[in-house]
Formats: sequence, C-alpha cells, structure tokens
Amino acid sequence: MLKEWEAVIAGCSAEDQRQDMTIQWIHLTEWSSMTARDRLLHRSISERFSEQAFDPLGLRDVVLQVDEAFADSEEDRSAIQAAMAHSRHERFAAYVSLLSEATRQCGIAIGDGLMSRANNALLVQAIQAGQVDASSNISSLTVRVFDYLAQQAGLPFQEVSKRIEELSGLMAPIGAINLASDPGAKQEGHLAMSYARLRSFMEQVQDHERVSGDSDANEALLVLFSAKEFCDFVSERLAGIEQTLSSFIVALRKMKETREDIDDLVNDIAYALDGWDGLIDVWNEAATIAETEEGGSARRRAIQHILLFLPMMPAEETYDDSERVWNGISIHRAVMVRQFTNWLNDTLDSDLVARVQSSQEMERRRARYQQRAAAREAEAKAREERRRQRRQERRAVKATAEGAV
Repeated sequence: MLKEWEAVIAGCSAEDQRQDMTIQWIHLTEWSSMTARDRLLHRSISERFSEQAFDPLGLRDVVLQVDEAFADSEEDRSAIQAAMAHSRHERFAAYVSLLSEATRQCGIAIGDGLMSRANNALLVQAIQAGQVDASSNISSLTVRVFDYLAQQAGLPFQEVSKRIEELSGLMAPIGAINLASDPGAKQEGHLAMSYARLRSFMEQVQDHERVSGDSDANEALLVLFSAKEFCDFVSERLAGIEQTLSSFIVALRKMKETREDIDDLVNDIAYALDGWDGLIDVWNEAATIAETEEGGSARRRAIQHILLFLPMMPAEETYDDSERVWNGISIHRAVMVRQFTNWLNDTLDSDLVARVQSSQEMERRRARYQQRAAAREAEAKAREERRRQRRQERRAVKATAEGAV
C-alpha cells in the first residue's frame, strides 16, 4: 500500500520556486531534505498505515501528535494543544447531541412532554448548573432514558451506556446532529466546521462570478460546480447519519451494522472535505489583498491556483448529465498544466525531470533486485525439493532391499 503513495513537494525546483514535485512516498526521505519533525512524521504515518487503511482522520491525529512534540514556540504548542483539547470537546458535544436525540425519542414514546422537547442547549445548561463533573452529571440526567433504551433494545443498562459512548467517538468529527430541529445544536466538530467553511467559500466565489468578465466568470463557475458536487455529497452523508440514528433502539440493538454505517459515512465526509481547507486559505488570503488591488487580480490568481489543484468527484459519484462539465474542467486544467514544465511560462524544468528520472531508475533497480532475490529463493526451494525427493527415493530403495533380504 505504501508503495502506491505519492507526496507533493512544494517549491522543489532550483530554477523556479513556484513549481511542485511529485515523488513516491517510500523514496521521500532519500530525495528531499527533511527536518527531524518531517522524518518523524514520515515514519509515524508509514507505521500507522502500513497495515490499516489510510484515512484523513487518522492522519490528522498523527500530525497533531508530531507537531506537539516539535512545536517551535510555546505559542505554537499552545495552539496545537488547543486543537487536541477541541477534539475531546467534539466528543463531548457529540455525546450531548446523541443524548438529546435519545431523550426526545424516549419522551415521545412514553408521553413525557418535557423530555420530548429536550435539546442540546437545555442539557448543557443543566450540566453547567449542576455538578462540576459533567460526565457524572450526564449519567444522573439520563438514567431514565437509558433504562428505557435498555428495556426496548433488550440490553443491559451498562451496555447501552457503552454503546452510546462508542457512537460519540464515531460522531465526534461531525459534532451535533439534527441541526434544523435542535436550536441548541452547534457545528462544533472539525468536519462540520470545514463543511460550513466550504459553503461560505461557495457564496464568496459566486459573488465574484457575478461581477467578473466572461473569462473569469467561466473559471469561477468551474470552481463553483466542483464545490457544489462535494457539498451535495457531504449533505447526503450527513442525512445518512441522521437516518441511521433516527431510531436509537434499532441503532443500539444492531450496533455492529450501526458502527460500520456511521464509520463509512464519516470517512466519506472526511475524504470529500480533504484538500478544500488549503484552497480556501488561498482564496481568503487573496480576498484580503483584493481590497487594495484594482480589478480583483488577486482573486483571479487565486481562482487559477484553485483550478490547478481542484478536487474532482470520482466518476461513480457523479450524475450522467455532469459528464460534459467534467470534461470541460479536465480540458481547462490541461491547458494550464504541463508535465515537467513551469505552469506559468511552459519552460522545461530540468531539475524536476532529473529528480523524477532518478527516482524512476531507483525504482527499476529495486524491482530488478527483488526479481533476482525471488528467483534465487525459488531456485533454492527447487534444489531443496530435489534433495528431498532423492532422499525419499534412497529410503524407498533401501526399504525394498531390506524387504527382499
């Protein structure tokens, strides 16, 4: 699996620092200058995903842990620790949201009007007004709900509590659910906030498209089309999560299926949003500069940069009527991107060519070595098999001779 990975090194060319280079992940330490932090990150990622499937959420955890160990300043370390602390807060927010939904479902089933109107804000207020230990306070607030769920699902009370805790961990990157029906729910999960950021980015690009000339407007429309595809994809997955949890009793009773469904949906959302934050940062930086530049040239350059790295929805996730537009995106990007060349002036980057060719030659040598090693191993096994057969033949002849005597 690691052999198939690639890494992009920004500003790798000695001739033009704006060029990027793509190299195989396994050769990254050999063909690039890496700090101690980068080497630890490379090793940590390789070790974590050598056996298990890659996922953006796991990668985020690894990056935070490595960055905390190699923070350049106390300010950076505090920011990283705050991000890690927020991850713990995300889990708590998800737990409260699940508890709110379970309380509402329980209240409706038993005819308790107060419980049927429960929401995140009311539960959080109750926790803050009660004991300092929020988790124990939650337990005291939910005994009745958990008892009901345990009876209906045919599970022990402690098992219900354990399964809801597990669901909270899976839901943490999303945060609250049922935002439309729960006025106390907030988008506190980092994936939910990335999703909200993408929607805000779409609105800003749409405003830019309305006041731009034809050429700039067409480029902005391509970005908007792609962003909308990903937003729709995420929206469908969020709806799928809410549908999975629409009946807590069924979700808890069939915990294995629930776990797999939510894990798949959350990972889909993580993959869909992965990469957009960096592009939105480029746009936001240009938006601040554009205030002092005539004609919005900063935004135009930002759109062109985004088009170079624009995420594209896999073909199996798109609709038939999208084919024409996706072909347009591919053609537009092909005009700007040339292999081994500077994207701005089409000059050949000899340094990039040399690096890639050297990497390819190393891979060919590695493959030849592996082939020779495999051939030697096969020959050794064949020789051992021939020796084993000869020994068996000698024993058979000896046994025949002794029988004759």
